[in-house]
Amino acid sequence: MSKRSRKYYEDWKRKHGKLSEKQKEIPKLQRSKEQKTGLCNQTIWWLEQLPINLRPDENKVKELERLRSNAIFHILPVPNDTFAAIILSSHWAMRRIQENTYKMAKEKMPNKSEKEVLEATLRSRIFPQNPFGLKMTNEQIKEEIKKINSLEELIKYIAEIEKSEPRFIHDIFCIGRRVSKKIDKILKN
Repeated sequence: MSKRSRKYYEDWKRKHGKLSEKQKEIPKLQRSKEQKTGLCNQTIWWLEQLPINLRPDENKVKELERLRSNAIFHILPVPNDTFAAIILSSHWAMRRIQENTYKMAKEKMPNKSEKEVLEATLRSRIFPQNPFGLKMTNEQIKEEIKKINSLEELIKYIAEIEKSEPRFIHDIFCIGRRVSKKIDKILKN
């Protein structure tokens, strides 16, 4: 470690002290010699911003961090908060959220029929409860739920609706769109 790096590390350690238990849980990324800046094993801040149940596997985290670190014109990194938002808007995250919601609805309503549990899962995605959710009336919900018979069909239905809505409104250079496609591809495997 260079003198400059050691000084930076000692200053950081003096300011922040020991890591909290939460910080210790966050996976670290080993960087190559060319990528090392300051501390080795830097915390991946975008990962810390994701809810625990929406964190990707460690092998995918490394691939995602590689993507984030040079996503803009293959030289600049995407800001951590923006990258976390792109992951949260991905098809992979939508699928995980719907699976978790379905599981919770099943637990909370053990005596309800499959259709009622699927309807509750769909309603969790609707506008008044979810500010970024789908905009549907009660009649539309009832009509659509008649056609849906499984969680997989519900996820496909939501994915089709979300495809028609733009994910990135102010994406002048289409960077967000390109990064999100790559994220979907990485997380799909």
